[in-house]
Amino acid sequence: MTLLFKYVFKKFFLVSLTLTVLIISVLWLAQSLRYMDLIVNNSVSMGAYFSLVAYLLPDLFVIISPIAFAIATLFCFNRLMITHELAALRSLGISNLRLSLPILSLASGLFTFLMFLNITIVPASFQKLKQQEHVMRSAFSGALLREGSFNTSKGFTLYVREHNDKDELPGIFIYQPAKNGQPAHTTLAETGQVFKSSDRLLFLLKKGMRQDYTPSTRQYAHFSFDEFVYDLTDAISSSESRPERAPEKSIRQLLNPDASTLEDMRRRFRSEAHQRILLPFLCLLDALLISGILLSGELGRRYNRQKMVLRKHFNLH
Repeated sequence: MTLLFKYVFKKFFLVSLTLTVLIISVLWLAQSLRYMDLIVNNSVSMGAYFSLVAYLLPDLFVIISPIAFAIATLFCFNRLMITHELAALRSLGISNLRLSLPILSLASGLFTFLMFLNITIVPASFQKLKQQEHVMRSAFSGALLREGSFNTSKGFTLYVREHNDKDELPGIFIYQPAKNGQPAHTTLAETGQVFKSSDRLLFLLKKGMRQDYTPSTRQYAHFSFDEFVYDLTDAISSSESRPERAPEKSIRQLLNPDASTLEDMRRRFRSEAHQRILLPFLCLLDALLISGILLSGELGRRYNRQKMVLRKHFNLH
């Protein structure tokens, strides 16, 4: 590896890396704001939140890096022209192929890395993102324990008057609609406390009353209690399975879907597969086009028409 190759390669690589990190940081922050409601409404910790949005980074890198690479290539070539480094290298008898070899090598490495991400990392990270989001949104959380408001989930209604320093919830109101043959019921309690037992989520209610209503007989039944354990698991947890989306599937699954898949969904799968395969080629295409146009012809005060159009189009000075 010659000194010239190292010098040009390092210049293009550092500019490309800097632009990629800057653009991804801005877009990652904007995309992360979409999941802020998990912190506000579902009482998700900051650690769990950042572990969730971290799964956005591979997909953002695949989308942004070809664009940042093209901008960096134009910028670096323009700087080499302004400082007359290209003219000096040409005067030493260095060919256009040797001048473009570092940028083509960088484009080839980026192409290989993006292809690897698109085939293996991106679908796995997107699947982890959606699974973790589904768990956070469907599982019982502090969203239903907000004090002073009636909080509803899937017909289940819970009211908590306040939170105290003893981990107790004074002033409990619970309404459960009729479900699985069980009558609708309303439960009132002076205090309550949430705890877990194995895989069940339980609500220990103290000093209250429960009233059941059976629509078929139009009769009410009620009883009082000193302590009553209310099972919240079935009332709140979602039993619905989460359907997989196209970005979560591998290339093989996208190109060979199940026989039961609808034709419209098959077209979406093929489109997603073609996008994953073709997107990394943008790096090679950018390198060939930009280096081919900017290195063609003679370097001097008077540029040919193609270079002038390209430079004016990208506002290069």
